[in-house]
Amino acid sequence: MGQPDTEREEVSGAEGAAYVHFVQGKWAWVHRIEEKGTPPARSCWRGRWRSFVLLGLWADYSAAEVKWTGKGKDGLVQKLDAMCTFKRGSKGCQTHIFPQGLHKTQAQKNPPSLNTLELKAIEHTSRVIFLMFGSMRLKVAYLTHTSIQWYKHAHWDKCIRHVSKDNRGKIGLALEFKDYIITFITNDLVFQDQRLRYMYWLHVYAKDAVGIPTHLAALIDGYNAAIHTLGNQPQNWCRDDNELSLYDPFDPIYIQEALESKSLSLGHLIFGEKDWMHLQQQKFCHQATDPLTLMFMERGLLEIETHLPPGYYESLYPSQQRANYVQCPTYAYNAKKQIWSVVQCFPSNSCSTARLEGKSDQGVAIGPLEYCGNGRILQLPSEENIHKADPMLSIRQITQQAKHEFRLKNNLDQPGKAKVAMTERQHIAQAEYIKTAVETYWLSRSLSESCSSSPPSSSPPPSPSNTTYLCPEIMTNPERKSPPRKKRRISADKRIALGECDLDAEMQEKIALLLDSAVLLQENYK
Repeated sequence: MGQPDTEREEVSGAEGAAYVHFVQGKWAWVHRIEEKGTPPARSCWRGRWRSFVLLGLWADYSAAEVKWTGKGKDGLVQKLDAMCTFKRGSKGCQTHIFPQGLHKTQAQKNPPSLNTLELKAIEHTSRVIFLMFGSMRLKVAYLTHTSIQWYKHAHWDKCIRHVSKDNRGKIGLALEFKDYIITFITNDLVFQDQRLRYMYWLHVYAKDAVGIPTHLAALIDGYNAAIHTLGNQPQNWCRDDNELSLYDPFDPIYIQEALESKSLSLGHLIFGEKDWMHLQQQKFCHQATDPLTLMFMERGLLEIETHLPPGYYESLYPSQQRANYVQCPTYAYNAKKQIWSVVQCFPSNSCSTARLEGKSDQGVAIGPLEYCGNGRILQLPSEENIHKADPMLSIRQITQQAKHEFRLKNNLDQPGKAKVAMTERQHIAQAEYIKTAVETYWLSRSLSESCSSSPPSSSPPPSPSNTTYLCPEIMTNPERKSPPRKKRRISADKRIALGECDLDAEMQEKIALLLDSAVLLQENYK
């Protein structure tokens, strides 16, 4: 249940109209309210003044609800209380079947009773029924096989309440009033038996063999024999090759009513102009106005040969054709759906066409940049835009950019929202991310320095104030003399990592220092 909508589009339609008319008719029969609010005269309405104050809600539990509550194991309908939190509806928009404002919660230990709701009106669209309860409304979107029934209490207690849902159908919801109970009963798989019986009358579906005219059986045998021969040859073949003489098996007796239609007949498109004129014994007229014939005329397809055997059809309906039927085996193929046919499938050495059709678009050149990402722009404090992989960037700028990227990837910084503090695990992951970014930076810089033919970077050198974050000795003044730094021992893991790249000794020491700095940074975060 929910609040009534102030603006709702009223849709009229035939779908569900029978249910709506039945409910409204029953409503008019049992309940009338005059403008003054007094009960109608007993002589006029035969004393049928009913109260529609809501007394209770009933519903059948689902399998999960039975397992959770332990109730309804016998399949009987259960009465809902204020503690009920069950939902009904489609997966995308499920709603509570018990009114939300009447739920019993910790904040609302004494909620209003269901007796405060009274059915006052019934409205509908083409798909749903709205039961108006004053400040609330109940929206019921019934299925095609949903039955809306009114029961008296005696009938409800005797035939519905104490009968399992397997025998009576599932009660999605029942509204209890003083004299009547409105139920929405659904019987699942109601058409399953009817569909199984209908399958017997289908011509080809789920049949081992099917009776067909001898005229058509000869075409099917020739088609299957040609498919078998083509499938055994070593070379591949194309199904649109006209020299194969692979004609479609077709008999016009199955569309006799359509061919004899005076208003519209497409026989000239099926057989071709010449054959259709011969079969109809009349001159073909080009004054066709149907869209399909006009399309054939515009594209010049009326003169193209069809996929039917030429000269095979001497008449549309041979006189002895109906009496001469033979049994033809069927073939079943499993795709997205089952396909039943009287012809064999194309073999694996066939293709649809030998032509390669492509667009001759000269407006764009397909190159590496069509498949690679564009360069990301990094803005320096001096408001200069450079690429994030520029080798002239400082370690501080690389680190700050890595921090920013990590927070964006983990949804810690979002536009228009407050920043989110990182957890201890995220601090460790950020340190690893910064470490990887610094290693990648030094590898790319070493490669750029090793390529003597590459042009110098167009970006300005970084300012000295931004070059003393993790590795201060890298950007020191070369004219300044300082004692040589003590050599550090490199662990086995670092030697393996450095051994993958052919770097000089000085560069290896710098990378080792960066790795130590990243480890210290990670320990500080811990």
